[in-house]
Amino acid sequence: MKSKKILALVLVIAIMSMGAAYAVWTQKIDIVSSITSGEFAVDIIDAKVTGHSKYVVSEDETNAQNEVITDVVKISDDHKSVTFLAHKLYPGSFIEYKLTLKNNGTIGAITNLEKYKYYLDNQPKTYQELKAFVDSKNITLDIDEVSKPNFFNSLAPKEEYEVKFKIMMNSEATEQFEDFIVKIEPVFEQSVK
Repeated sequence: MKSKKILALVLVIAIMSMGAAYAVWTQKIDIVSSITSGEFAVDIIDAKVTGHSKYVVSEDETNAQNEVITDVVKISDDHKSVTFLAHKLYPGSFIEYKLTLKNNGTIGAITNLEKYKYYLDNQPKTYQELKAFVDSKNITLDIDEVSKPNFFNSLAPKEEYEVKFKIMMNSEATEQFEDFIVKIEPVFEQSVK
């Protein structure tokens, strides 16, 4: 009887060992990981008139037809574009603007003036087409150092950058230009630094 108990105990231990060995050999490991690459978000955080000639409308004003001239500078709801209105330009007059961009993302961004999107009367224009149009109207569009050839603007995460520009009517012009409306949409790409 004693040998039967020992044999039963040995069989129980053997079966348990086989179960444990099988469990170790067939053990499954689940590895779950999450990878994020960063956020790309460059926004226009401010746009305003910084200077102008006398009689050039720089804020809400009533024109000769009692229509209120508003939105001289208007940032879009998504903060990706800005519309500028130069109203009542006359020979020798000007209006200056400042646009502040901020990289609200976690990765660097880079752009240049050639990559910006421009709109005149809601029609898309290249930078060259915009310059040709303003030149034909005796208007000068001066966009500080951004307009220099091969200029690239790089924005590190959380960094701000100001773009200053001026719309002026040449003093040789012979007539007033009532409304000059341009929409600018800066276009950025991921920086590879």
